[in-house]
Amino acid sequence: MQDESRFPSHDPRALPLVDMHVHLCGAQGDGSGCFVHPSYLKSPLFKFMAWHLGVSARNIRTNLAKAYLEALLRHLRISSIQKLVVFGHDRIYDERGKRLDSILQLYVPNEYVFSVCESHHDLLPGVSIHPARGDALDELEKCVERGAVLVKWLPNSQNINPSDRRYIKFYEKMRDAGLPLVAHTGGEHTVRILNDAFTTPACLQLPIDVGVNVIAAHSGTQSAPFEKDDFDLFCKMTERHPNFYGDNSAFSIPWRAKYIKRAIERGAAGKMLHGSDYPVPCYAWWQWRHFSFSEMAGLQKIPSILERDFQIKKRLGTPDEVATRIWSLIPRRAGGAPGK
Repeated sequence: MQDESRFPSHDPRALPLVDMHVHLCGAQGDGSGCFVHPSYLKSPLFKFMAWHLGVSARNIRTNLAKAYLEALLRHLRISSIQKLVVFGHDRIYDERGKRLDSILQLYVPNEYVFSVCESHHDLLPGVSIHPARGDALDELEKCVERGAVLVKWLPNSQNINPSDRRYIKFYEKMRDAGLPLVAHTGGEHTVRILNDAFTTPACLQLPIDVGVNVIAAHSGTQSAPFEKDDFDLFCKMTERHPNFYGDNSAFSIPWRAKYIKRAIERGAAGKMLHGSDYPVPCYAWWQWRHFSFSEMAGLQKIPSILERDFQIKKRLGTPDEVATRIWSLIPRRAGGAPGK
């Protein structure tokens, strides 16, 4: 069952600030049960992200999970962010429920997510369950009982079609347990894309209709030039559906930086949640249209990546409620009603 001590009181003035989009990581042999494909560990992107976090190459080789978690906690402890929702990342399955391990790049088991959260009460468990798994409903029930606060999918990379009506029972169980679904939308360049059709917010209509609180990670935004921009579609969907939201995760990378102001100007910030997408790099320089050089330099000196990301968005006008809205969507206890 969930430990109630990690949840805030009902007094809205006491609500802790939450980064609700944070990734965990580990590798084979480090005791975490995680997996990162060896070629990905050697890639320039992975090495750059590790350097950005302050994780040495030696620590990657010896115990990636331990070094990664220690770095994450360091960034948290020197920030004004008080809670993190940390994500698992399930394996890839085909439509019939067969595991596709030959194309797996990344795996973070729910068991590791729970073990980390049980040891660190400022971390909340965001589980990942591929709905085509033969045991998907059983795994969801176990995760609810252990205190999961949401389910996280990366549909275009995990080969999940959110529109598949075979998943209705899964959605109904999520709805009844009060668990929101966080599903990636928009561009993706960190892990391999298997089906680009599953990047649009439109593919999330079925869980919305079933009554699940759905959070479109990245709000349908571009992550690079020439990609389809679904931000306008995202905004229209938030206006039509009371149970549809987005997050502003990875809005501190070059091509997504423009959406911080766009979300505020469009009025979409009222349906968005705060997320960093840690370990994605965060730089203030991409806001040169809005800040002076000295302001950007000052933001860049903030040692905590989590705090830097939060302050960039805050100083551009993002209200603090974006960082507390998650409390109205997640369950306060296993099987309980949302903590409103």
